[in-house]
Amino acid sequence: MMKKTADAVYGRNDKKIPLRPGFRWDKEGWVENEKIDLEELDTSNFNSDDGALPIDGGAPLSKEDDVGCRGEAIYVMKTAYTEINIDGEKDPIYDYGVHLKGAMGSDDEYYKDRETCIEVYMIRGQDGKVYVYGEVTDPDIVIDPTVMAAKPHHCDGLHVWVCYDNSGAYPSLVGLISADVDHKCHTPKYPHMPPAGCVSKRTEKGFKFEFAFNKIGHPLMNGDEMGFGFYYNDTNDFVDPTNFKRCIVKLPQKLNPVGTPYIPLASDLSVTPLDAVKFSDKSAYSSASGAETSKSEKSGDMLADILNGAASVNVVYSKNTPVHSRNAAKYLSRTLCKMGADAEYVWDESSARKSDYEIIFDVTNRNESAEFADDLAYNEYGLKMCENKILVGGRREDAIKTAAELLISALEYVRHGGKTAELDSLYVGAFENVPNVPKMDGLTGVTDAAYGAYLLLKENADETDFKAYVGKLEKAGYKKHAENKMASLSCVTYHNDKAIVNVTYSSEDRSLRAVVDPKSEKSLPTVETDGYTPTCKTSLSQLDPARTYFMCYAFKQDNGEFLVFDSGGNGAHKFIHDSLLELNGGGHVTVSAWIFSHFHCDHIGGFLEMGDREEYMKDITVKRIIHNFPQKQVTDTALNPGDQNNLARWPGVVAKTGAEVSHARTGEKYRFGNIEVEFIFTFEDLMPMHLIADRTNPTSSVVAVTVEGQRFIITGDCCAEATRLMVKRYGDWLKTDFVQLPHHGWGDGGTAIEFYEHADAPYVLYPCNGFSPNKSEKWACEHAKEYFLNAGATTTLELPYKKD
Repeated sequence: MMKKTADAVYGRNDKKIPLRPGFRWDKEGWVENEKIDLEELDTSNFNSDDGALPIDGGAPLSKEDDVGCRGEAIYVMKTAYTEINIDGEKDPIYDYGVHLKGAMGSDDEYYKDRETCIEVYMIRGQDGKVYVYGEVTDPDIVIDPTVMAAKPHHCDGLHVWVCYDNSGAYPSLVGLISADVDHKCHTPKYPHMPPAGCVSKRTEKGFKFEFAFNKIGHPLMNGDEMGFGFYYNDTNDFVDPTNFKRCIVKLPQKLNPVGTPYIPLASDLSVTPLDAVKFSDKSAYSSASGAETSKSEKSGDMLADILNGAASVNVVYSKNTPVHSRNAAKYLSRTLCKMGADAEYVWDESSARKSDYEIIFDVTNRNESAEFADDLAYNEYGLKMCENKILVGGRREDAIKTAAELLISALEYVRHGGKTAELDSLYVGAFENVPNVPKMDGLTGVTDAAYGAYLLLKENADETDFKAYVGKLEKAGYKKHAENKMASLSCVTYHNDKAIVNVTYSSEDRSLRAVVDPKSEKSLPTVETDGYTPTCKTSLSQLDPARTYFMCYAFKQDNGEFLVFDSGGNGAHKFIHDSLLELNGGGHVTVSAWIFSHFHCDHIGGFLEMGDREEYMKDITVKRIIHNFPQKQVTDTALNPGDQNNLARWPGVVAKTGAEVSHARTGEKYRFGNIEVEFIFTFEDLMPMHLIADRTNPTSSVVAVTVEGQRFIITGDCCAEATRLMVKRYGDWLKTDFVQLPHHGWGDGGTAIEFYEHADAPYVLYPCNGFSPNKSEKWACEHAKEYFLNAGATTTLELPYKKD
């Protein structure tokens, strides 16, 4: 392993060119260039040329992408970039359309040898419409008009979904394009008529179709992007498509610059309207499509030969490569293709083609990659060029992306006349506001945890591993701040002048986790309260402005200060302000801590509106704000524009209050007056869980509050996965006097009934004004002595509370 160069930022020395991530090279030197920045490439935000799930060229699916039955998702085998020719002139926009072709993946023996294939072309016209052409082939087309009339999902058909504002998990249904070309069997009862203007034609083994979709008149969040989903069912068995993943595509933002209308819809589908579309031989999947490319002569300059196509290059990932690393590798392979390279994106264990060079992302079965990754600290990113391999390293999401940007920067340098030999073979940089900590032996992975924090995870750990890592922290000079034991979970918090490290180990799920927070972003938990004389009785108020979905709880401490949980939506600021003043007898209110379960607008909106207005905050002092919002990769999946707007406002409003800020972690305890707060679940307990688009309730923290001899579990909008994990970790330790039903009583997809059984709460807090049909929540209410609905007026209970 080469020794790192002296410059910690760019790895430069006096003889070599300093690379800069996110910059391009020109005559003036390095110039910032947004075009080569890596984009967010998770499943909620596909690049314009992405074909969707899964697009790994036939590589094995991940657990999240598992396709277990027919009709679940298009298994996309290739994506081709297109060049559009109109009236003999080439459209200057390069990746202008999307070509999807694939079969339905299934492990079912019945379907293994069938040749069902779906091929779809989507092209944006300069007239604001998206033109969709497609063909479905199936050797066993079945038409049952009776079934189609009563249950459209039971038929041979391609269900087309379009999302106007985000390519998320819940797009709107446009229509059903079916093998029954006349569509006569559909009734108005079902909104599954074919898209307006759709032309379809039966073929010998399937059907062709085409239609134009007009986006005008619909609100958009991201320029003029649009997401598409396709769901195909050919079984006559009912499968609800809303439960399954979709093939999502975002088309380019720019409209066709040509001034005349685009390709007209064909009145006769025997004439293919795709004559105007030429599929580029620069596609990342060109070898799969059989396209031939002419190669330049090799010069011996590695990067130059890759760029001009003289040398082939494989961009390599592992089946264990994290999603963010895989997406960065995918993006790089496409960037290389656009630059003219003969590049393919391959799995390290696949029988992929042999290539002249390899670009290896993260840790693979190539020994050099593991060695390079092990040499990098947790707050570093790195790029190494050696012989026939280029190693891209970094454990955190932002690290691997920055390392990829560094490589693109090198490619830009060579592309504009530089030489590979003029560059250093090793570049290592460090993030200024990200602390490094001792390495964890047997590490499973590193994941971002927002605000400069990151999570170290070791699965299948034991008590020895926990003690060993704690010992490493102590040996490195970290001071112990606090420790806690909650049933099977052991927790200890260490700190030095740069970092706060929260280490947890559970013998039940055998996970060792260490969350590293920059000390500049987080305050240590308050474990003791200064001496004081009680001035009032303690109470709990379930605030209720007569809204169906509203959650805000206010504990009044015996020192007269308040502990507040959540704040309702954006319009609740005046109600919360007035309620706190009323609970305090009209005097100035001091909030010792305001705790937020998660970032959804119906939980933080009221506080944001109030905190941003001097006329309200002059009556209220907030000493501390405690929350645990996840990284951008997760928050970006929120489909609600209100959530995105609130997140953008959050840092400014928090700073405006002057409050001390803490990012809560599992196992931490806080003390405020006569109230003890214990965090028993935070979102990193599920990481690296795959969070699908707009299902961010799993990031909701769960808190146990102890006051006046009674216990309260406040769940926010926590999910079924969280309740199952808490049952596994804590069992009967969850026993409590009060439990708040998650997600306003809706349970976010089914709270584990065992959670309520172990909580065994005689009193239930129900932040909704009506009952949900969920079995678990109903059970919790039926087995309680008393439950408290939002019933049009705030409920205040003097503590300790006991039903008469």
